[in-house]
Amino acid sequence: MRLLAWPFSGAGAWQAIAEIRARDHGLLSKSRCTASRATHDATKKSFAEAPEVQQCYYVTGEVDFILIVVIRTVGDYEAMTRRLFFANKNVKRFRSFVAMDRVRVGLNIALDPQRDRS
Repeated sequence: MRLLAWPFSGAGAWQAIAEIRARDHGLLSKSRCTASRATHDATKKSFAEAPEVQQCYYVTGEVDFILIVVIRTVGDYEAMTRRLFFANKNVKRFRSFVAMDRVRVGLNIALDPQRDRS
């Protein structure tokens, strides 16, 4: 794993992100999840506490949550789905998409220089 660091917006603090390499973690999955409306707080908590969940978003639309999950093996993935989705009575359904190749990965934000001047 390679660590990248840079100064964060004038505050003098440092922020770091980890670049995930295939040799460190074998699988990256995006999972869409629908949960019981009455239990969103409990569902958020379970996703936030899961070590495999790199990112979790509570979203609008057809699903309630989108998770970015990093796991080492298919066996680890299966164990994670049993624990986070099947054993969780709050989860109604989920659908996962496992990445086969990283075509583009980044955290850059494209800014409009003309708009930023005003």
